[in-house]
Amino acid sequence: DAFCPFGMNKHVIYPTYGLAEHTVFVCSGGKQQLTVSKKDLEVDGVVKEVDDANDKSDAEGGTTVLMGCGYPSNQKVDVRIVDAETMQEVDNGNVGEIWVRSASKAAGYYNKPDETTEDFHAKISKAADDDDGEEGDAEYLKTGDLGFMYKEELFICGRIKDLIIVGGRNYYPQDIEETAQEAVDALRPGCTAAFTVDPVDSKGEEVAFIAELRDVPKGKDAE
Repeated sequence: DAFCPFGMNKHVIYPTYGLAEHTVFVCSGGKQQLTVSKKDLEVDGVVKEVDDANDKSDAEGGTTVLMGCGYPSNQKVDVRIVDAETMQEVDNGNVGEIWVRSASKAAGYYNKPDETTEDFHAKISKAADDDDGEEGDAEYLKTGDLGFMYKEELFICGRIKDLIIVGGRNYYPQDIEETAQEAVDALRPGCTAAFTVDPVDSKGEEVAFIAELRDVPKGKDAE
């Protein structure tokens, strides 16, 4: 809507979901837009749709709008929503980690056998009353993303692996990026990234930060 007045067709951009470990693509062509209770989603991990203006005003903790990212089954991609702790598939309407399986799943991480086993060969644990053992033998890719399925469409609502742990302290990359942008005027807003890299010694994970600089006026050197 922001660019339509300038001649952009609103149909040229649509939600898509993918990751490098699954050869970039999982699904696309998102169609549904959901307004849900923010508290139920973030605190309880439950998707509670809010339909009308009265429900929105009465919703405790406010509401948030989520856009679907497409239909994995149309792309022959098997997507499951799984409890990251129990490794069991969650019920419909609940948030969990997105697990993906198809011929596009990568073989693993280069020279990282432990991480490859953990992330690329995950198996869904079966509940005690589930006699179907076939599904539990399938190996999925653990994406680290949080989401849910609604009417067969995938919705993304968070990221498990965002947390950065250094020296026993927890940091969110968004906080690091925002702090840096507020402290240094030369950084272009929204064009920074904080993440972890493999350590050069045995002290644990290290933080890396990259940023794009604002355009420097001609004839003026950047500090």
